[in-house]
Order: sequence, then structure tokens, then C-alpha cells
Amino acid sequence: MGVADQSGVAFRGGVPRLLPPDVSDFTGRTTEIGRIRRLLTAPARTGVAVVAVTGPGGVGKTALSVHVAHTLQEDFPDGQMYANLRGPDHRTPIDPSEVLGRFLRALGVDGAAVPETIEERADLYRDLLAERRVLVVLDNAASDDQIAPLVPAGRRCAVIINGRTHLGSTFGAPALRLEIFEPGQAVELLGHVAGTARLRAEPDAAAELCRQCGFLPLALRVLGARLAAKPHWSVAKLSGMLRDESGRLDQFSYHELDVRASLAISYAGLSPAAQRLLRLTGHVDLAYTDSWIAAALLDVSAAQGESLLEELFDGQLVDVAEADPVSGSRFRLHHLVRLFARERADAEDDSDELTAARIRVFGAWLSMADGAYRAMHGGPYQTVRVSVERYAVDDAQRVRPAEEPVTWFESERAALAVVARRAAQEGHAAACWELVNITSPLFQMRRYFTEWHELLVLALDAAQAAGDRLGEATMLYRLAMHSTDRREFGRAEEYIAQSLEVFATTGSLHGRALVNAFAASLSRIKGHEREALVRYKEVLPELVDARDWSSAALALRGIGQIHLNQQDHSTADHYFGQALDMCRLGGSTRLEAQVLFWQGMLRVRQERFTEAEPLFSRVLSASRQLGDLTGEGQALHGLSLCYQGRGQVERARTTLHTALVLCRQPRPTLLEGTIRRALADLESATGGRNRSTVPIGADTLPRVD
Repeated sequence: MGVADQSGVAFRGGVPRLLPPDVSDFTGRTTEIGRIRRLLTAPARTGVAVVAVTGPGGVGKTALSVHVAHTLQEDFPDGQMYANLRGPDHRTPIDPSEVLGRFLRALGVDGAAVPETIEERADLYRDLLAERRVLVVLDNAASDDQIAPLVPAGRRCAVIINGRTHLGSTFGAPALRLEIFEPGQAVELLGHVAGTARLRAEPDAAAELCRQCGFLPLALRVLGARLAAKPHWSVAKLSGMLRDESGRLDQFSYHELDVRASLAISYAGLSPAAQRLLRLTGHVDLAYTDSWIAAALLDVSAAQGESLLEELFDGQLVDVAEADPVSGSRFRLHHLVRLFARERADAEDDSDELTAARIRVFGAWLSMADGAYRAMHGGPYQTVRVSVERYAVDDAQRVRPAEEPVTWFESERAALAVVARRAAQEGHAAACWELVNITSPLFQMRRYFTEWHELLVLALDAAQAAGDRLGEATMLYRLAMHSTDRREFGRAEEYIAQSLEVFATTGSLHGRALVNAFAASLSRIKGHEREALVRYKEVLPELVDARDWSSAALALRGIGQIHLNQQDHSTADHYFGQALDMCRLGGSTRLEAQVLFWQGMLRVRQERFTEAEPLFSRVLSASRQLGDLTGEGQALHGLSLCYQGRGQVERARTTLHTALVLCRQPRPTLLEGTIRRALADLESATGGRNRSTVPIGADTLPRVD
């Protein structure tokens, strides 16, 4: 026989147990489980406890919510309710009125007694739960509007909400964003599904498989299930099947588990403009994107680009990688999302539109790189001047490369390489080689010699394939610089000869002058000072005529260095002074610091250590402000000579060791060789002991390149 509640509605007593089965191999999430349990069982709460779990599709929100609910059954003895609201599938979300009807029947209300309207159903639902301790799990919710009628009012109840959008803010629910697994957790989950012993037998292949999944729990479950179904497969075999990115998403499907289908649900919920942005971002294969890239891809304003990126964030298709209150946030795409987006671009976008979007992005990157280059060099100096079309980037977006060029470069270095490779692949040779050319000083400054060389070779091949002689000559010139830094002087001379030969066919007098000026520097470094002096003086008028003040300053500095090595201190000082004037005319802070370093070296040669030390300190400060590791190492070397000259041997030794740590590379460079020679000379002069005085002067100073 039924009983009646306070409103007279007939219902049967009982405790609803609507939770789906717990996941037997649930893995990780210890911190998240603890936080949810604490929030839902806090004794001092004054109302219903609600926790919102959000995250991208496939990250394990449902598994976590159901698992926690099972662990809390003793805390909520009056029942556990569950409903899949199908919110991510925006075509068929569940009507909350339908869910309320099912919940009421589970609570014992006879079917005929269930009210017709959603308002009456919600009233009855809250009345029935007013004094009960019930946990409600609302899975795959679409919005707070969908959730609101399903949240009980009793303070003894609790609710776990999960979904791909940001939920629960209208009822003040604490939000817990679920992230992809850590590598160790990923291997653990894969082992639970496929067999731990199997993974232990192939640890490297297992780790690679997890990386190919992007540590996404759904992807790991799919591959684990496939391995479990194929006991004759090795882990390495499955990993090999995933190496081809063009078909990788095909491998992430097993029965009802399908990564592509999960991503498609999130994609379907976007506006057409946001869908197009996602497709184009995947098409250019960018792992990171910002509002200026979005603006270039779509040819819209930066504000519109940022708004659409925020829509992608709300749809859990991108994560915030870095927040910037001035230029806006930087967003990251999971690599499986990128593969999905690339597929959709191939299927939905016209090839001409894709080409136009790529060209705009290449032009935007060149605009940003220009800003970083000019910040260091004061203008378009010391480089070949070309006219690849730029894409106008919003002023606010150009602040960072203009004011913090090295910080910008460090954050964008990986993406820059991707863009250069993409330009080469798509036949945009000029965009490729010019981007590599403009950023070469940054690779050099930050001592990324291996990456720099790879990009130089890439750009050279692209220019040669396109018959772009100016690009070919410029990349040969940059390769000569790279080889010189690596002390490969013979190879550098070959590149210089090839570059001059190709430049002769381009009509670029300025380009030839740059190469000849560098050839003079190489002769000086090799000790061929007479030859270097002749070449410097021949090329100097050409650089001045081209109004390349920074390159002219480099030539004047080189002449001063030669006179310094010849102990003609007065003439060296004269040329260093002229070089400083040129630096200030061009506005290059970095080059000015380099000339100040040589003025300091002149004072050291004259044993005027108290005058030299402030010069080296200025160089050190400027180099650190710029992020110039080469300049910082040189400045520390100069300071060590001052300390040595004043008898502070241990301080000199410590300073040189600091410089060596800064400049050390897998293969030796000019600067590293200089520092090592200085250390060797110091040890030789002291016999490895701490002496209060060490003789220093023109005959005992190491040669500085």
C-alpha cells in the first residue's frame, strides 16, 4: 500500500540506487576524489552541496563522477540518483522535465501522480528530498538552465555535475577542471586495460603509445581495449600503426569508444565562425594560438579572434596555456583535437580559402618577428631587406615582441619552427626563409644552434627548390655565421664564397656588402688581420651608403679589435668611439653593449681595471635585460679579467665558471672556447692555487674572438 507525503501525493517508500556500475579499473585522480568528497560531505554547509566537474571530451568526467558517488554511498544512505543529460550532443539534450519524472518515480511516486508541468515536478522533487540524504549525479550537462530544476534544496543532499562547458556558476558551485593524465597515470590505465605484464615487457613502446594518445583517458582506453582484443599484437606494433598522423584518428575507435565521435560532438556545438577557426588552426598545425593568429586565419579583428578563441575554450576544445592581461590569453590545442580539426578542414574548406589563410598567417608571423628584430637592432639593419607581404597585426598584439623580444621568442620558438616548415611544405619559400632569417639572431643569442641549423637547411632547400636566388644567398650567409660560431671555419668560408656568388646574380649590393663584412670578421677571428683590415675598409663605405648603421658599426668595431690586438690602443679607442656613434644612430642596444665590451677590453689591456669594470657591468646589465646569453657570457669574462688583475683570483675563477655554464653547448662554440682558454690561463698562472696577485697585461691576456 502506498503512503502519502505532506502534500497528499501517493508514493512507495524505497531507496533509489540509480548509479551506473563503477569502473573496475579506475585509475588516478586521487587529489580530485579527495576534493570532491570534502566539498560534498562538509558538515558546516548551510545548503545543498554542489560540485561541477568540467573538462574536454574523453578526459574521464563521467568515470570520476560515478566512482566518487559509489564511494559516498554510506554518506548518502537515502539514495543515489543519476541522469545522463546528453548535453554535449546539442541536437538531442534531455529535457529536465523528463528527468524529473524519472527521478520522482524512482523516489516512489506513482506514475499517475507525477505532475504535468516542470514547475510542479520540481516542487514535488524538492519536497521529497527536503530531509533526505541523497546524492544526485547529473552527467553530461549542457548548461545551468538544464541543471537548475534538478538540484534539490535540502542541505543534507549533494549534487555532482559534469559537462564540457563551464557549469554551476549560477548556484555558486565550486568548479573542478579535469586535465589529461600525467605520463605515469596514463601507463597505469593502459596497463589495467591491456595487461600490466604486457606493458612491462615493452616499456619504451608503452610510453610512446601514451604520448601518441596525448595522455587522454578515452584514447588510452580505446588502445588498451584493442590490445586486449589482440593478444598476438605487440605494443610496438600498435604504436607503429599510429605514426602516420593522417590516419591516426582511425585507430582511436573500438566498439562504442570513439575519440573522433567524442570530438565531433563538441565541434557540433560551436558557432560556424568558431568551427572555421578550429579547422584553420588545425590546418596550419599549430599547437598554440593567440588572438593575432586567429585574426589572421579568419581575416577579422583581434577582438573577434579573441572572442572566438574564448568560444573554443568554453567548448573545451582549447586550454589556456598563458594568460596575458594586455594582449590576451594564449591557447593550447591537444594534438588529437588538431588532427580532428585538420580532417574537418580537408573535408569542409575550399583549397583557395585554405591557401589564403596560410598566407595571412605567414604574413602575421613576419610582422611579429619584425617587431622582435627591430627591438634588438633598432631598425631593419644587419639583414637582407626583402618585401614579402606582411599581414597587419593589431597594435596591442605587437607590444610583446617589441618590448620583450626574447620572452616572445622563447614562448613562440616551437610554433615558429612549425610555421617555417609549413611554409616550406606549401611552396611559400620566401615566407619560410625570411622568417628564419629575421629570427636567426635570436637563435644565435639564445644558443639554440641545433634548431637554428635545422631551420637554416630547411629554408635553404625551400629557396633552392623555388629558384629564389635572394633567399638562397641569404641562407648561405646565415649558415656561414652558424658555422663560424661552431668554429667550423673551413665550412664557413665555403658558405661565404657560395653566398657571394649567388648574391652577384640578384643585384642586391647590400646583401653582398653584408657577406663581405662578415668575411672580414671571419678573417680577423682566424688571425688574418691584414686581410681583414683591407676587407673592412673596402666594405665600410658600401654599408654607410646603404644607411645600414648597425652593420657599419660592426665593421668599425672589427677594425678597432684589430688595432687592439696590435696594441695600437689609441687607434682602437678611436674606432670603438666611431662604432658607438653608429650604434646610437641605428638604435641597437645589443650592438652598443658589444662595443662597450670591447672598450672594456681595451681598458683591461691598459691595466685600467677600475675603468673597465663599470663598462663590463653595463654590458652585463644590458645583456641580461635583452636575454642575450652570448653577451652575458662575454661580460662575465671581462669582469673576471678585472678581478684577476686586482688579485681577486677566486672571484675571477667563480665568474668564469658561471660564464662557462651559460655558454656550454654539446659542440664547442667560439665563446665557449674563449672562456675555457681564460680558465686554463688562470689555472696556469696560479698553479691551481689561490694567489693574492696574478700578473696581467698585454702579454698574458687571452685572445678574445
